[in-house]
Amino acid sequence: MCSADAYDGLNKSKKYLPHLTDWVLWTKYILTEGDQEWFYGLQANYPFKLHLQTCDDIESLLVGPALALREAYFGELVIDEQVLNQHYQIIASTHSKKFQPEVHQTVKAEKIIEKCLGRHSSWDSLDSLEKSINNNLKIVKDALNLEDSYVKTTLPDFIADGERLSGFLDCLFSELAAGNFEKAKELLVEDLSCDWSKYRKTIARLRANRSHTAMFAANLLADFYAFSEEIKKVRNALNAKVITIVGKAGDGKTDLALEICRPRDGINAGVLFLGKDLHAGENLDHLVKSFKIYGRPINTFEDLLEAVDAAGQRLCKRIPIVIDGLSESEDPRNWRNEVAKANALLENYPNILLVLTLRGEFYKDCIPETIPTFELNGFVDDPIAAIHCYFEHYKIDALDADIPIELLTHPLTLRLYCESANSERRRVVGVEALPRSQVAIFEKYFEKAIDHIVDLSPSNQRLYHEDIEDTLLKIAEVLWTENYRTLDFNQARSIANEVVRSGSSLIKSLESEGILLKYRSQNGNHEIGFSYDLMAGFKIAEYLLKGDFNSWIRQNIHKIQYGQLHSNTLAYDVFNSLVGLYPKYYVRKHLWQLLEGDFKERALLQTTQEQAALINRETIEEFQKYLLSSEQFASKAFTKLKTTRSAYAHPFDASFLDKALRAMGNTYRDLTWSEWIRRNYRELKNDLEVLEKRWSRIEIGSSEKGRALWVQWLLTTNHRDLRDQATKVLSIYAKKDPKTFFEMAINSLDITDPYVPERTFAAAYGAILSADFIDVEKINSNVCGFAQQIIENCFLPNSEYSTTHTILREYLLGTINYALTVNRNFVSQEYLDYCQKPYQHLPNLFDSLPDISEEKIIEVKKLALRMDFNNYTIGRLIPDRRNYDDSHPNYIETRKTILKRMIQLGYLPEKFQEIDRDIGSSSYYDRDVKIDRYGKKYSWIAFYEMYGWKADRELLDDWRGNERCSDVSIDPTFPKVENSWNPETTDIFTNSPKDIGAWILNGPIPNYLDILETQQFNETDSWILLNGFIQEDSKTDYREIFTFMRGFFVANEHVSTISEFFCNKDYLGNNALPRIPENHYKYAGEMVLGNSFLELNENVNSRVNLDEWDASSFLIEVPVQSYSWESYHSSLNQAGGIDFPNPELCQRLGLKYHNGDPDLYDFDGVASIFRTLKSSDENLKGHLLYLRKDLFQKYLIETGQTFVWILWGERGQNYKGDEEIHEYFRTNQHLHKQVYVWNDDQIVKLD
Repeated sequence: MCSADAYDGLNKSKKYLPHLTDWVLWTKYILTEGDQEWFYGLQANYPFKLHLQTCDDIESLLVGPALALREAYFGELVIDEQVLNQHYQIIASTHSKKFQPEVHQTVKAEKIIEKCLGRHSSWDSLDSLEKSINNNLKIVKDALNLEDSYVKTTLPDFIADGERLSGFLDCLFSELAAGNFEKAKELLVEDLSCDWSKYRKTIARLRANRSHTAMFAANLLADFYAFSEEIKKVRNALNAKVITIVGKAGDGKTDLALEICRPRDGINAGVLFLGKDLHAGENLDHLVKSFKIYGRPINTFEDLLEAVDAAGQRLCKRIPIVIDGLSESEDPRNWRNEVAKANALLENYPNILLVLTLRGEFYKDCIPETIPTFELNGFVDDPIAAIHCYFEHYKIDALDADIPIELLTHPLTLRLYCESANSERRRVVGVEALPRSQVAIFEKYFEKAIDHIVDLSPSNQRLYHEDIEDTLLKIAEVLWTENYRTLDFNQARSIANEVVRSGSSLIKSLESEGILLKYRSQNGNHEIGFSYDLMAGFKIAEYLLKGDFNSWIRQNIHKIQYGQLHSNTLAYDVFNSLVGLYPKYYVRKHLWQLLEGDFKERALLQTTQEQAALINRETIEEFQKYLLSSEQFASKAFTKLKTTRSAYAHPFDASFLDKALRAMGNTYRDLTWSEWIRRNYRELKNDLEVLEKRWSRIEIGSSEKGRALWVQWLLTTNHRDLRDQATKVLSIYAKKDPKTFFEMAINSLDITDPYVPERTFAAAYGAILSADFIDVEKINSNVCGFAQQIIENCFLPNSEYSTTHTILREYLLGTINYALTVNRNFVSQEYLDYCQKPYQHLPNLFDSLPDISEEKIIEVKKLALRMDFNNYTIGRLIPDRRNYDDSHPNYIETRKTILKRMIQLGYLPEKFQEIDRDIGSSSYYDRDVKIDRYGKKYSWIAFYEMYGWKADRELLDDWRGNERCSDVSIDPTFPKVENSWNPETTDIFTNSPKDIGAWILNGPIPNYLDILETQQFNETDSWILLNGFIQEDSKTDYREIFTFMRGFFVANEHVSTISEFFCNKDYLGNNALPRIPENHYKYAGEMVLGNSFLELNENVNSRVNLDEWDASSFLIEVPVQSYSWESYHSSLNQAGGIDFPNPELCQRLGLKYHNGDPDLYDFDGVASIFRTLKSSDENLKGHLLYLRKDLFQKYLIETGQTFVWILWGERGQNYKGDEEIHEYFRTNQHLHKQVYVWNDDQIVKLD
């Protein structure tokens, strides 16, 4: 090194490193005495101390962490991709029969791990947020020219912050996409948060100025807060050091571990270890010795961390170290301190994520509470996709099979199910090959594998079934007695040789069939074990049961009590298999009968999963006893019962659950079953989505009734969206199998929780109103009998299930009304008379209320009723009461009656207080999840009953008696969000005035003749417009024009009068034209109905006076009615604003509502079409309703009318423009109007 280099280094250090304390000059050899004097003579010029060192000093200095650092970067601990791949291949080779990447299903826990590893595909949310910010910024910039001093001052900063956050997100996502983990972490060091609340006033000023940018500015500010939350999630994920994945046996822990570590395009291999290699008394240092770097083993866990972290830095990636099956170590409890130690060490190694997988039963024993833990739940999130993928891979044609979906959400069960059905995958197999229970799956799997080995054995070394069975049982015996998971390969071969001459060949055959698996031990020796612990447990259970098991267990019960200090390492799997196999060896007996306490309960629970024919009456009765008396047992039992709900002829099918839940009181049922639903609502939501797809696509057989019964009981839930979804799914089922479902509905009347019959009959009524022409035949053949049963059970004198519940009763009456359209004479007039108000022949529900102390009533009021319900909702029942008038006598008495009824139903404050408090707290923080408190649930039931009781006696406001209760919770016909359309229209802007004033005053009148009659939907039919609205915006500026397109049926002689009447009016808004009837609480499926036989939501007359202010003016017919349902009722009812043909048109032309479609149908196909207008550039908006031309002409002929279109609207400036335009409106030149008439089968414009 020359002196110039030394000077340069010293000066740069002084300039750029102001806090440097020591500066060392390293040279290969010792400097001469003169050079040393020169160097130390420079000390006065620099603030740091100068030192001289040579290569001889390096070895003495490189100790501890420094030595490890050198080894990791330059020495024998250097790990490259080849080393990582080699280690992965060694571990993966031992699982080649188990791990199948081609059918791997990505689950939530895996996505969480990928986020923590910084894999960019898991952070698409960053890209989405950046796009949202940019889209909002684009509009907000329009406000920069706004004449508002505050906006001018603050908006540039607002926009700059948006651009800053957008740029940051772009950089972060790009670095993650490029795999630059280190750079991504460096970016996250910067703190971009600030007090963004200062921009709220800016947004307020934009609103005050009526700027079109205000909404986008509000969205931009929301994006700022979303940015903070998203960056917090990224930081937390990338800073995670250790995460734990827990799951049940066979839930896919090993699959997940292998997939996370699998090298593929753009992803390097991770480092995988097997928990079973951890022996008692050993630690992490022993485990990592199996990792070799070009033949040299790692000595300590910290050495591994140093080497892998260095590799991560070189590769610019975060590398996972996965210990799979920590619970499979000899004593999992020993690992709590080791995991805590690893967590502390990883503080210094940011390029590593340690992932631990283990069974949930051992989680609390070996994982510190501070370690983040996530649960594997198998394929519960999307079982259909998983089953379809596996069936396709294994060539299973299950089209006609009753697939046990619930059983197959378990990954290992699905794998073995498919293996037992068609392991060779040479040809497609059908229903005949499929097993039915967990024990049956193992039995069939072993049977097929052994058959195959026997068939392939050579004639000179013939193998027999009993020889193979004996070999497997002997291996199982050794594993059990020696408390191992695997055997030395030579020991296994010796066992086989004792049974057959060619033991080695038999072991190889068992390997090739996937029964046994070869492992490599830490010392390099080969070991043999069963492919799965569940499989080992099954064979060990068989071995134990072939002896005098009843005597053995009295002395050795502790060995199968898993999770205990003295239990066998495979106790969990042995225990579960014993539950299923015990009844096969001891007829009519079960394992639970030998056990006590917690393990008796566990055995009882596991019995639900076994073969139906082996489950005896004693087991069923004992299970039900526990279910009805233990909340803790019940919460576990419901999960088990879900898997058997549709099992064929199974004693624990849905009928068992139905019987048990009926036997419960409302209080206990809500505390157990409804609470279980609430805790598991995400999984149940997924389940309902699966059933909705399934029932929409298949013909439903009797096997689906179990699933329908299960879904029916979900209706007890206070989770609003889940209850609505369950109602919708049941409605689909009812359309496919109305006979079965109508029976379910009648049977629901004796369920003590009104939540269930209310929604069951909602689903039935919804199915009746929305069935297509295929399903309606089945409905019509069953509906009259159904309606008669409703009358006999609910309306006849002394009927057992009469009700005043206003919502439920409307479903009942609606069903009766529909039955009368099918057969007017299906019941006598006497029966029908009993279905009319005021129902004086029915008992008064509120006469049977219990005597309750005033103190109890006050307590219930305080805990159950909140201000809005107390004042507004109950207040709707009192005609002459002012808001907040709590002293009104009628109000006091009504509220007291409601509270008494709540207590009678089962609302007990002491039982629900804590739960309701928890629900209230959760709802505050998660506004999107709508869950009612139990106090709210019981109060709604009592309110609906009181509403009906008062309506019967005309004790409500007069106007309430003519329409459905405004607190109706759902439209059970579930209209879909409307279809959109982008019609071809004539360009109105290109050749028109560009100046906004000239446009408003002298712009053109649009030509929509091709919209009034069109063939744009298909080539075979013409469509006539009944009603519509179109708004067009210029693509290049702020010009805008809108047009109302109102149609009317009129008598021919009135056409000229109508034309003159409307042409003489300057302005046709503000109800100058007859209004379209709006239906806020009428169901979409009811829109096609005529007036009903029974009094129920009478239709508004479509024939109205031409001039509503002149009663003597002639009548015209409004051809449409509006479905104006309000979206707040339910997240599944968001389709308000649909126009339908009026009821007269629907009835005369036989138009039908099908499956939630806003289009109506007749026997020739689509009869009316409703479309919202949308274009890709958002310059076209509106909605149009059409009637098929042949039906239009038919109606005109039959009614002796013609049709007139009144088109009117305005030219103006859209909301983005900011020019002052009010002066242009004074002369009404901005208005346009046209009149067209149907004449001689064509549309003619009137002058």
